[in-house]
Amino acid sequence: MRGRAFDEPMSTNRKIGLIVYIFLAAISIWATSESLILTFDIPILVGYLVGSAAALIPAMMLGLISDSINNRKLIPLLLGIVVFLVTWGVSLTTNSHNFYLKGALKSVQVEDIKAAYTALSNLEPNANAIVGSTIGNCKASIQSKIVNFQNEVINKSNPGMGPHADSLKRVVEESMPGSQFSISHRDLAYSENNRINYANSVGKIMTTELNDRADKYQSSIVPSICITYDKINPLLSDLNRMLTDIRQFDNNSIRNTLSSSYTEYHKTLDCINNLFKTAGPLNCTNNETISGDLDRTPKSIDLEHIGNTYKHVANNKQFASSRFLFSLLIAFIVDMGAFVIFYFIVLKDE
Repeated sequence: MRGRAFDEPMSTNRKIGLIVYIFLAAISIWATSESLILTFDIPILVGYLVGSAAALIPAMMLGLISDSINNRKLIPLLLGIVVFLVTWGVSLTTNSHNFYLKGALKSVQVEDIKAAYTALSNLEPNANAIVGSTIGNCKASIQSKIVNFQNEVINKSNPGMGPHADSLKRVVEESMPGSQFSISHRDLAYSENNRINYANSVGKIMTTELNDRADKYQSSIVPSICITYDKINPLLSDLNRMLTDIRQFDNNSIRNTLSSSYTEYHKTLDCINNLFKTAGPLNCTNNETISGDLDRTPKSIDLEHIGNTYKHVANNKQFASSRFLFSLLIAFIVDMGAFVIFYFIVLKDE
C-alpha cells in the first residue's frame, strides 16, 4: 500500500523522484519565504519556517489522501483535500508573486528612479509655482466674496446694507484677518447709481487690500527654506548614476536611495504645507494641501507586498501579459511538478 511505501527499500526511480521533489520543494520554499518576508516584514527565520510549512504540508496531505483512498476513509480524504488546496493556494500565490517581482522589479525601479530624479531636480521651481498657484487660488476665492458683497449692495430686491450684505462684508473681513471696511449708510440712501458707485468704490478698496496682502503673503513664503540641499544633492547624484547604469547597484542600494528620495521630497512638501498653515494675511479655509508629483512610497517598494503586486497588475491590465502569465506558469509547474512526483513516484508501491 502507498501508506507503507517508505517501509520498503527505495528503488532507483523513487530515489531520483525524491531528489527531484526535494529540489522543486526547495524552490517553492525559497519563493514562498521571500514573498512572505517582503510582504509582512517578518524575520528571515520565521519566513522560512512558514515557507517550509507551506511546501511540506501539501506533501503530508498527499500521503493522507493516498491512505484515505486506499482505505476508503471519507473524512480524512476530505480533510486532506481541503488542507492541501488551502496550503497550495498560499504556495501558488506567494510563488507567482516572487517570480513576478524578480522579473518586473528592475523596470519598475527604473520608472521610480526617473520620477524621483525629475521631481527632486525641479523641486524648487515647482515649489515656487505651486506657492504662486495656491495663493492665486486663495486670492480668487476672496475676490469672489468681494463681488458677492458688491452684488448684494446693489441688489434691486434688497438694496443697500441689510443683514445679508453686512454678513457678506464680515465674510470678506474674516478672509483678510484684522481688516475692517467701514460703510457709510448715508451714501447708500440715495439713488441706484449712488449705490452702484459706492459698491464699486468699496470693492476697489477691498481689492486693493487683497492685492497688497497677497503680494506680502507670497513674498513671506519661501519654499527654498524647506529644501535640504545637503541631502537632496547627493541623492540626485546617486539617482543619476543609477539611470546611467542600474546594473552597478544591488537591490538594497536602489531601494534605500529611492526610499530616501521619496522621503526627502515629501518632507519638503510637508514643510511648505506647514508654511501655509501658519497665520497669514489671507485666510482661505478651502486651500488644498500640496500633494506633489510622487506617491508616498515608490511603486517598486509597494510591489514587495503581495497585495500591492496583484493590484499593480490589475491596474495596469497585465493579467494577460506574458510576464505575469510566465510567473504564474513557473509557480504552477514548480508546485504541480513536486506534487505529481511525490504522489506518483515517491509514494508509489513497488
